[in-house]
Amino acid sequence: MPSDSFDSLPDNFRKKLYPFAASEIFISQTLMNHVNNKYKSAEDLRHEVEMGKLSDQLTHTKKAFWLSFSALVLSTIVSAASVSINLWGKTTVKVEEMPLGQIPSELQIISETLKDISSKHVDISQSLMEISNDQKKVSENLERISPFHNVHGE
Repeated sequence: MPSDSFDSLPDNFRKKLYPFAASEIFISQTLMNHVNNKYKSAEDLRHEVEMGKLSDQLTHTKKAFWLSFSALVLSTIVSAASVSINLWGKTTVKVEEMPLGQIPSELQIISETLKDISSKHVDISQSLMEISNDQKKVSENLERISPFHNVHGE
């Protein structure tokens, strides 16, 4: 029963192995698919497809990044070129000096405006202090009238 190649194996192992070694191999569709897929499982094939999709996404992401980066550089260059100062030291901005006679009058107007604002600020502060004092008096009167009444919500 066993051939010469099986003689070196133990008897119980030889009896179990011989039916598999001596039988015919029937080619099934599953076996053909496995061979055609270069001996890769279905899970390996799905993994390769997903990796291909991820690679495509990465390629598109890289393209989008470089497109946005180049747009940023172009935007910076355009905005720098549109500034009125020429890059070679010439300027198109006109600087007009205010005549010395106008400076004191302009400063006087600004100073008067600031004084008005300051006096209004002082008036508002005094009004707020009076309101605060009135509230304190009302709170003290309420405590005298009803010592068990909690005015402050404590």
